[in-house]
Amino acid sequence: MFRQRILELVTQWAPYAAKQRVNKYNPVHKFVCDDIPAALEAWSPTASKYKFKGSDGQGNILAAPWFAVFNKEVTTRASEGYYLVYLLSEDLQSLVLEIGFGATQFERKFGRGKPFFEEVAKAVAHMRNSSQYLLPKALDVTLEKTNIQPVVLAASNEFNLRAYESCTIYSISYSVENLPVDEELKAHYLEYLRLDEMMVDSLLLGDVDDYIVDALDASELPAEIVVKQFMPRPPKKTPRGDASSSSGGRRYSKKSDKIGRLGEEWVFEFEKERLRKAGLEHLAEKVILHRNSATDRTPGWDITSVETDGTARLIEVKSSEGDTINDVILTKQEWDKASDPKRASRFYIYIVTNIVGGKPQLEILSNPWGYVQSKQLAITVESYCLSLRLSGKIAPASLTGPQIMYQ
Repeated sequence: MFRQRILELVTQWAPYAAKQRVNKYNPVHKFVCDDIPAALEAWSPTASKYKFKGSDGQGNILAAPWFAVFNKEVTTRASEGYYLVYLLSEDLQSLVLEIGFGATQFERKFGRGKPFFEEVAKAVAHMRNSSQYLLPKALDVTLEKTNIQPVVLAASNEFNLRAYESCTIYSISYSVENLPVDEELKAHYLEYLRLDEMMVDSLLLGDVDDYIVDALDASELPAEIVVKQFMPRPPKKTPRGDASSSSGGRRYSKKSDKIGRLGEEWVFEFEKERLRKAGLEHLAEKVILHRNSATDRTPGWDITSVETDGTARLIEVKSSEGDTINDVILTKQEWDKASDPKRASRFYIYIVTNIVGGKPQLEILSNPWGYVQSKQLAITVESYCLSLRLSGKIAPASLTGPQIMYQ
């Protein structure tokens, strides 16, 4: 059925694409967005781990459609992470099965020019070098068929298809004219699905965001950004019948510490500039980034800045590559300082979002303890630390149990 649907799509695509605008009532749209993803889902033995999606475009029709299988631990969107995807070439002569990157995440940072293709090439090379040891374990009949070079999809200079070409990690190309039977296509798909699962489980592979974050520098962040005072988010909607819903299984970037550092460095410069603009250069020189401090690295907040009246402003920075933060994690020490009556009114949380996108936004939360006291916000314990050392409150002899002698 998969093969037949692809062949029918190829024969109907040109007249559909000529209309230029996506039409959800057209049978071709149903082929792309419903029928072919459903066929892939039926092939998948662990379908619940994946999201299946086909696209003919958003508004304007694409040069060629695609059909993705997203491992939910990595991503659920074509714009981020890496995933398994079928791509038709622009001339509709080739069908490509590949594991590749989403191009949008690189485009946001590097644009559509030479830097985009250079950075993608570095990331692809690193992913291949880190995962090639998996190929003999995951692939059997497809091992010799697997290509580790960019695929050919674009007949024109169409950026999206050229980007897909460059973002390919591993691929198999088929001639549509000689497309294998369903049994063979399914066998190939299952091997690539197994390779994708092994890549996700591998500790040697970073998340795709890691490669983008590696190229970031705090000095590249713009001097002027949107700054707004904190507004509480709307209450979380709990799905019916589920009192403890989760936000999902997407893995966090292994470079989250670098994103945190970038946020702190940017806020450090932001605070100094705030004081300079107020004509207080002598106070700007007193701003401290504690991560870099020789004497006071962990006071319970990241930056000690100064109010215009000379009093201290205590700033904890929380940063994200995404455009929204709905929860922040605080250590016990940080919350102890934030809720200390002597410090609470001077304690701030600076929420920096969209760092990876290059257009960060800053939201300033003043006195988080005040929000908790007024019951506008709630703070909950998410984890506990169990010390494996004796507490000192129980005599060691009481923990040793019966004395047993072994001959």
